[in-house]
Amino acid sequence: MPRRKTHEEFRTNLLEILPSVAVIGDYFNCRTKILVQCLTCGYQWQARPSDLLRGHGCPRCSKKERKTTSRFCEEVTAINPSIDICGEYINTSTKIKVRCTTCGYSWLANPSTLLRGNGCPSCGGTKTKSQDEFIKKLAMINPEIEQIGDYKNNRTKVIVRCNRCGHEWGATPHNLIDARSRCPKCSHSSTSFMEQFIVEWLYRVFGDDAVKKRDFTAIGLELDVYVPHLRLAFEPGSWHWHKEKVERDLLKRSLCREKNIRLITIYDKVPEDEQFVEKDVVLYHYDVRIQKKYDQLVDLLITVLIEQGVSADSLIVNLDDVVSAAYKNSVKTDTDEFIEKLIAKGIDVEVLGIYKSSSSRICVQCKTCGHIWYPRADTLLSGKSSCKECGAIKNGKAHLKSHEKYLAEVEERNSTVEVLGHYTKASDKIHARCRLCGFEWYPVANSLVKKKPTACPKCCYSRNQSSIVVNLARESYVKEENK
Repeated sequence: MPRRKTHEEFRTNLLEILPSVAVIGDYFNCRTKILVQCLTCGYQWQARPSDLLRGHGCPRCSKKERKTTSRFCEEVTAINPSIDICGEYINTSTKIKVRCTTCGYSWLANPSTLLRGNGCPSCGGTKTKSQDEFIKKLAMINPEIEQIGDYKNNRTKVIVRCNRCGHEWGATPHNLIDARSRCPKCSHSSTSFMEQFIVEWLYRVFGDDAVKKRDFTAIGLELDVYVPHLRLAFEPGSWHWHKEKVERDLLKRSLCREKNIRLITIYDKVPEDEQFVEKDVVLYHYDVRIQKKYDQLVDLLITVLIEQGVSADSLIVNLDDVVSAAYKNSVKTDTDEFIEKLIAKGIDVEVLGIYKSSSSRICVQCKTCGHIWYPRADTLLSGKSSCKECGAIKNGKAHLKSHEKYLAEVEERNSTVEVLGHYTKASDKIHARCRLCGFEWYPVANSLVKKKPTACPKCCYSRNQSSIVVNLARESYVKEENK
């Protein structure tokens, strides 16, 4: 058993290891804490002698000192002067009661978030809403959605119902209010309600054939709505979606001017402080579909068409029919509707999966051969994705030689060989006989008609001699035939 150090021995050892630490208390053993002081900053603390002898120095100088409540208050005041500390500080992960001096709101805050600069949730808009506050906010931002379940907080799902289609689902309040998410059953497809509204309105004025959707032929870039006989195009869309694509929209306008096409660009949901001063660019500071302000959009269409020389008498359209058709065409397709579209286009497949979106893959089965594959829904509808098994058989049959054509090729390229079997395809073996020696064998069909055809294995001594034997044999055979 080792001898216990004396107080003087401990001080001597510590001086060699940590000369900046002075011993104040009395040394008892290596595990009993002793009062020491840092000679650099003057900080005093209780430390285990064993830790000191391992080189563990002043916690304040190494920034490992445990904060006191007063020191934490000083740090918070320097970062967030509007926050008063009401509770006792324990550590960075234990919540402490604080109060906002601006609005008087009190709450339990995580000390680490306060030191990162997070302020009052009430002043910052992140305070947990009451049931009535949430209902009022939802009615203002998402009037088509009605709350059914109880509201708890911004991140806990609440049961809601779509007033338009009756669909019920669980949604997070944050998505409903901040992200403005809508009914998953009525959510927009690849075309917006405003675009479908313009298309349906123009259909009723000029007819379906006179209006083009998603046209690429006019300027080489996509135009959402194009009326060729008027040289008139429309590009409607949400500002949230188009604000990152303004340069592309400007390029479209430039290309349209070069082609003498008038392009009307319409943005909705534009913030009040956003300005876009240019001819034929229209800004709406609201959501056309949610606010149901269709009259302003109709007035714009009528004004533009009259400027293009269209008679005002021909611009009388039933607004309810347009709204109904636009809504139907801009909502999400379900599986039954997708199957109906496939049947209408004569696409002979059975849908095994569930339709999610036009860009998602869906499981289908070929009714002809039973092959199962996962094409994109839009490529299947467009006819660009078909059964690979049926396609391979069809393409293979289209490239197969007839038996007669194969016999003619053998006669031309390998006249010393007589074909006894029936030709099926190039990779299958076929029954053949040598006309020189009478030997029969089963070569691969293609080997008899390739550039260097295979000769009788009995007549030729090696593979390298094959072409030589074939040529000599052919000359000999031809001479015998001529006689």
